Parts: sequence; structure tokens; C-alpha cells
Amino acid sequence: MQALGQPQNSFPSIHIAGTNGKGSVAAALHSVLREEGFTVGLYTSPHLVRLNERFQINGRTITDHELLGIVCRIRLVQSSAVFPFENLTQFEFLTAVAFVWFADNKIDLAVIETGLGGRLDATNVMENVLASVITNIGLDHTQWLGKTHAKIAAEKAGIIKTGIPIVTAATGKALHVIEHRAKLKKSRLVVVRYADQARNSKILSSFSLFGLHQKLNAAVALRTLQTLRFQRRAISKKAIISGFKKTFWSGRYERIKFRGLHGVVGRCILDGAHNPAAIQALIRSLKSDGIEKVNLLFGVLRDKDYRSIARQLTPIVESVVTVPLPTPRHLPARAGAQLRVWRKKSQAATSVRRGWEKIVRLKCPLPILVTGSLYLVGELKKILNP
Repeated sequence: MQALGQPQNSFPSIHIAGTNGKGSVAAALHSVLREEGFTVGLYTSPHLVRLNERFQINGRTITDHELLGIVCRIRLVQSSAVFPFENLTQFEFLTAVAFVWFADNKIDLAVIETGLGGRLDATNVMENVLASVITNIGLDHTQWLGKTHAKIAAEKAGIIKTGIPIVTAATGKALHVIEHRAKLKKSRLVVVRYADQARNSKILSSFSLFGLHQKLNAAVALRTLQTLRFQRRAISKKAIISGFKKTFWSGRYERIKFRGLHGVVGRCILDGAHNPAAIQALIRSLKSDGIEKVNLLFGVLRDKDYRSIARQLTPIVESVVTVPLPTPRHLPARAGAQLRVWRKKSQAATSVRRGWEKIVRLKCPLPILVTGSLYLVGELKKILNP
């Protein structure tokens, strides 16, 4: 960033970490702040279909031409910098792209989502931060962040800045860690409770994303907006309601219709849940949507707690088709089909396309649930909407 002229500090930001819900909260904040009349950058990960999705300004994704231009500029700086930094990870490089693009476009403020953890995350070089957010703490990426809620919370709490408010929906030991860090940093801590949903039910009922967990995500976004005093003004209630109504976050309990066997129109839910806490929230949402049983299209990364995920899904699953994912980290489809909890009702497919063809031809006309990884959701979106 120093070699690039510190672009990340040329605009104020809202910085979001957490195990689940980061993207939904970021999308809500982006939508509301646009309604308030600001020019707002949004940086999220991963993308579902195209890399460009990670970079947005007021809903417009970066063009290929803009992306290529910034990549070339960063490469030039890399080759000529007085201190070399050739060995960037992909996420580090893309974070630099986001900061440069936002600075070039002179945005009013940005909503920035961490990639992994917080303390050592590439996004944590920002100094011009308006508010920090830690959505929640669950057991994910334990090989890097630690095997307990407290250790993971300590990593994510690394985004807390001195004197900058911190909003969280974390609970238990994770909350204690965040409280301690906030006290050390003399930062105002705003804890979002389930009671906030009842207190602000009229506003939260306007939130467009479906799912019980999304109500809590909306409450986190709302409390964050209420802490902001940007350009000496509070965010209006009108902008919040309008922004909540217009919030869209692809692949998160996204309901679509498809044509199945004999042209029958069926229901399908796409959800990128990839850890036990997210799966638990997904199952609660299905039940509140009146769905008790599903046919499952499943693909997962082998470094996830896929056995626990499968155990949670098994009671609501009638049939399972497992598929490979387009990454070396995927769990082979055959291994997924052989998981003991559903071995008798599962079959493996050689690709996501073949898996989709198999599952839509099942004679049992149940809703189809597509989950286990955002990689899977992205691949299926390419198939359904080429």
C-alpha cells in the first residue's frame, strides 16, 4: 500500500469480519448508503460466477477494461518498488485492486469485507475506518484461526481500531474476548441481541433477504448504521427501509424455479452455507419456509467439517447427489456419497452439470437444496444462466 500511495486511506470505510453473515451485512450497508445518496464502494469475496463481482461501486461491478488497467499498474509498481513484494496471495492482490479502484473513483466511503480472520487479513491495513463489525463467531477455518471460539474471536477482534465503534452479534466466550479488546482500544462496543429484532421489527421486516438468520444480520446492519455519523449527519430511517427492501445477495437462500421431469416446475434453494453454524441457520430457514424434506445437491471442500454438515442435513434429506467442485480443495464426489450418514440414499456425479441432471430427474417431487459451498452455487448459476 505504501508503494501504491496508500489508496486505502483516501476514503473512509466500514470494516466487516465474522464467521457467517459478512456478505449479507455488507450488501445491506451498501444498499442503504446508496439510498442515502452516497457513492459507495463494496469489496466482498468470494465471487460466484465472475471475478468482477467482488468489486462494486453503487451496484456497478468493475469492467474488464478497468480491472486490466489496475492489474497492469500494480504489476508495474511491483517490478519497480524499492522494497519487493512479488509473493502476494491472490486475495492480497485483489484487495490492492479494490483499494486502487475505489481511490480512482473518489468514492464517499467503502464497505470492506475481510477474507479470513481479521488481525492478519489483507484488508486490515485500513486506518480511515468509521466502524468495525464482527457479525458472529463460529468454528470455521480452524486450521488457521484456532480451534476454539475464543481463539477465533481473538483473530477477528484484530480489526478493532482505537476509538472506533465496534458492532457485534457474537455471544459467549467469543463476546468476552471482543469486549476485552474493545476496552483495551477504548472503542465503544455495541452488542446486537435477539431482542433488537423485536424492538426494531417494523424496520427489520422490510429486509428483503429470506431466512431467520437474516433478521439478525439486518439487526447488525441497522445498529451499525445507527452508530454512524458520516459527514455530520445520521442515516435516515427512510434510506434504511428503502435500502433494506432493495438488498440482494446472490446465493444466500436464493429461491428459484426450474423445469424438472415431464416439464413440471419445481422449487430450488441455493445457499452457500459451508460450515455447521451456517447449515444450522439454513435448516431453520427451510422449516420456517414450510420445507420439511428436500433432495440435496451437495459439494463441499475437504478442509471443511463436512461430516458434521452431513449429519445435520441427513434428517431433512430424501436423496443426495454429490458433485466435485472446480478447486483442488474439493472433497471428491465419491467420498461425499460414501459418508456413512447418507450412504444408502446418495449417488455421486462426475460434474455439477451431471449432478443437476440427475437430481432434476428424480421421481420424488421435492424441493431441491443446493448447498455445501459457494463454489457449487457459482457453478450451478453458470449452468442455469449461461
